[in-house]
Formats: sequence, C-alpha cells, structure tokens
Amino acid sequence: MNNSKNKKTASEWILTLKDTHLFKDIPEQQLIDISQYTTIEQYDASTIVFREGDLGKKIFFQLDGETVLFLGLEEAPTILTVGKQGDCFGEMAVIENEPRSASLKTKTRSHFLIIDEINFEKLLVVERSRFAINLMKFLSQRLRQTDSMLIEMLQKKNIKLEETLTLLQETQNELVQQERLSTLGKMASMIVHDLRNPVTSISTMGYVLVHQDLTEEQRENYGELLNDEIQRLVGMIEEILLFAKDPSTVHLQPIDSRQMLDHLQKEFTQITQAWPITLQLELSTTALYHLDANRIHRALVNLCKNAWEALRYSKTENPRIRVEVFDFEDHLEIEIEDNGPGIPPAIQQSLFDPFVSHGKTTGIGLGLTIVKKAVEDHNGMVKYISTEAVGATFKIILPKKSCS
Repeated sequence: MNNSKNKKTASEWILTLKDTHLFKDIPEQQLIDISQYTTIEQYDASTIVFREGDLGKKIFFQLDGETVLFLGLEEAPTILTVGKQGDCFGEMAVIENEPRSASLKTKTRSHFLIIDEINFEKLLVVERSRFAINLMKFLSQRLRQTDSMLIEMLQKKNIKLEETLTLLQETQNELVQQERLSTLGKMASMIVHDLRNPVTSISTMGYVLVHQDLTEEQRENYGELLNDEIQRLVGMIEEILLFAKDPSTVHLQPIDSRQMLDHLQKEFTQITQAWPITLQLELSTTALYHLDANRIHRALVNLCKNAWEALRYSKTENPRIRVEVFDFEDHLEIEIEDNGPGIPPAIQQSLFDPFVSHGKTTGIGLGLTIVKKAVEDHNGMVKYISTEAVGATFKIILPKKSCS
C-alpha cells in the first residue's frame, strides 16, 4: 500500500464533504470540530485500501478520485459498487467489530478522511452532533441498497445455476444415451452369438421334419424340440425388446392384488407348457395398490420364468415356485421363492447387471436388469436374499407413499 499525508488539513478537507449525505446540514464549525477526530491519507491508483477478511479498525470517507468495492479475488472480482466523493466504506466492520466483508481498491489516486474505532466512538457522543443522525440514515440507506444488490446477485446466480443445471441435465442425458448405445452395441455382438444356436437348431429340425421319413413318435419328438427352440428364441427377442424400450416413466393405476396374481398365473401357465410345474400364490391382503400394471407384471413374470428355467435345467425334484404378497403399513412386499439350486455367490453381487445369466439356456441375461429398472422407477427396490438353504428368493419392496 502506498499512502501519504496530504498537505491540505483535515478541517479543510472535511468542508469539501459538507454537501454529501453523511455531513449534510451540519454547520461548518461543527464540521471543523469533527475533523479533529480524523486523519487524511492519500492512496495511489490501483492500490488496495483494505481487503476482504481483514479486521475492521477504520472507517474511510472518500474525498476524491474513484474506487471499486468488490468481492473475491482481485484478478476476478465481483464488483459491488464504484465509489465516488462522499461515499463511506468499512463502517459496518467497525461497528460490529467483525472482519471486512469486501475489498476496496482505488482506480485513480484518491484521498480519504479516516476515523479509527476509538475516535469513532468519541465522535458519536459529541453533544449536538448531527453526524450520528446522518450516519443512521446512511446505514439504513446502505442496508436497503445492499439488500437490493444481494437480491439482484441472487437472481443472477439463480439464472446461472438454472442454466448450469440444464447443461448438466443435457450432458447427463447424452452420457446416459452414450452408455446405453455402448451397452446395446455389446448386446448386439452377444445377440449374434446367442441367437445362432436356436436359429441353427430350428433350421435343422425344420429340414428333418420336411425331408426325412420319420415315424409318428420321432415326428412328435422333433416337434417338441422345435417348439422348445422357438420358445427359446422368442424369449431372447422379448428380453431384447424390453431392454431396448426401457421406459423410465410409470403409469400408475389401481391394481387389485388378487387380479395381479391371477394375471401372473395365466401367463406363467402358457410359458411353462413344455414343463408344467405348480405356481403357489399366497395373498395376505385384498387391498388396491397404485402401480404400473404392465411393468410390475413383467417384473414378476421375469422372476418366475427365471426360477422355472433354473428348476427345469437343474432337474430339481418336486420343483415349486411360491409368490407371496405382504401388506405392510408403509410398503408392499412381493416375495418370489423357488427350491432350485440357488445362485452361486460369485455372481450374486452382479445379478442385476446386463448379460449376467446362470443355470438356464434361454435368454441373454437381461431379465433381472429389466426387473430392477421397473421396480426402481416405482421408487422401490428388489434384492436377492441369500440363505444357507437350497433355492433362490427375490424380494420386491414398493413404498406405498410413492404409489399413491
């Protein structure tokens, strides 16, 4: 800081402020009396008078020149105001004995009439001094200006934040889309490999059925095998289509829990015609739930179909699948349990990731990914419950407050 005493006396300088708001209507003699509490200092251009965060010990009355009051770094400041003759700076820090809330820098050479905290207290108790009244008016006006300025700054910040949020949302959407396209690209390469086997089998058996001389029993066996491969191919295509659509919205409607299970029973029976087993449905409530019927139904079908395939291909004796609906005060639970071989610990943590599959020959590992997305779009969760006993258990939890 480069400052120096000026040759003009404090009493001469203070008279130059007689028409400014802080010294207005104060008689000249009283102004001269006030000057005894002050000193005069000169600051060259581009000089920091005080910095944000410094402890306030002095009040600065600008006598001439031009200054800027700013927040933040000097290299990238947020300008609060441009100072001119008669402006006062640093008064709140002195009154509150708090660090300064902004920095003051000269744009041109400037002179300041300065009052330190001790003389400021003396000045306020001077008899018949109008300075105290003017100061109160000034502080009131400064607070109004500060409020308006802060509101304007907040509005600008809010607009900037909204613009940033919009940009982040657009960027996120682009990243999600890129990730999704990447996933679909990986899926495409897997589809080529996974679909080749059932297509080849269907082609071969179709040729045999048409061109070979078969007994009725052989024809029936080939027909069943052909149907199995067709169902396998259809299952893969269904998984691909459901994953590709991947809706993110839910269309809530009242669903009767009994109707939900009856719908599941009907489709499950059609799926399992090649190897029928019993689907045990248990219901502890008849309440209505606000859910997306199609998406929750598809999640239940996927879980039951996975269980059926695991039971079938592991040749589990006395196979069974149980689906039970539990009604709690704040949430709904649906439990799907089978008595099959269970899921190996090695893949339990990645069960709901795309392309993870175990214990079945159909599908390409998207069924549980679709289940997880449907449940989470209801603000719910689905988890695999690991037990020491045989079998696999999945639990869907749907909070009622999110479905009302």
